[in-house]
Amino acid sequence: MIKISEIGCFPKTIEEAKVQLVIGSRILSNEGIVDSYGHISVRNPEDPETFLQSRSLAADIVTLDDILVMDFEGNVLEGPEGARPYWENVLHGRIFAARSDVGCVFHGHPLEVHPFTVMPDMPPLPVKNSGGVFYNGYGYYDSPAGSDMTVKTVEEADDVAAALGDKWAVLMRCHGVTAASENIPQMIVDMIAMVQNASVYTDCLKMGITPKFCSPEEGLAYRTSHHAEKPLLRAWEYYVRRAKRAIEDIRDM
Repeated sequence: MIKISEIGCFPKTIEEAKVQLVIGSRILSNEGIVDSYGHISVRNPEDPETFLQSRSLAADIVTLDDILVMDFEGNVLEGPEGARPYWENVLHGRIFAARSDVGCVFHGHPLEVHPFTVMPDMPPLPVKNSGGVFYNGYGYYDSPAGSDMTVKTVEEADDVAAALGDKWAVLMRCHGVTAASENIPQMIVDMIAMVQNASVYTDCLKMGITPKFCSPEEGLAYRTSHHAEKPLLRAWEYYVRRAKRAIEDIRDM
C-alpha cells in the first residue's frame, strides 16, 4: 500500500489520490468539520476530466474500497458494483468542470459557519490571518424556493459553480458551504481555518465590536506563503498525525 507520507501535495496516480482522499475524509471528521454528512472529492490525476469521491458514507468510515470514479455530470464510471454516490456528487463535478484550477472540492455544514449562510451581507471576513486564505470573499447561493435546499441536478450545481465564480468558497443559504482548492492538503488546512475564523469573528460580534479585518492584500499574501509546499505539508502532516492517533484503522496508511 502507498503510504500517505510518500505523497506530496499533488498525487501523481489514482492510487495516491485514493489514499489522500481517505485520509482527508478522516481528518475532516476527526477535526469536527463534518459529521454524518459532508464530503470531499479530488480531480483524477490520471484523467483530469473525471474525479474521485467516496460512495455515500459518513466521512469517518471511508476506506479505499469505497472510492468511485465519476464524470462531471455525476455518473459513476468505476467503483464497487451497486455503490451509491452522494446525492450532491454533481455539485463537485460541475465545479471541476467550471474551474480548471480546482483539484479538490469540499461540501459540508460546519455549525460555526452556518450563521453566515443566512446573513448574505455579513460573510465571515478574516479576523485571523489564516482566514485570509479566502481573501477575495465568498460567493452566495440561494436555492430554489420550495426545494429541500440540497443540490441534486446539473442545473442546480451549475448555479452553485456560477455563484462560486473565481472565489474559493460559496455560502449556501440555510445549508452550508462549498469550497474549492488546488489539492487535498490545502482543503484540509483551509476548512479548519475557515471554521476557526468564523468562531473568532462570532466572538467579536458578541462583544459588540467592529473588527479590524485582514485586508484582501494581506489575505492573498498569507495564502501565497502558506500554500507553498513546505508550510502546507507541515500543517497537513500535523493533522494526519492527529487523525492516526485517534483512528486505529488508518494508522498503517
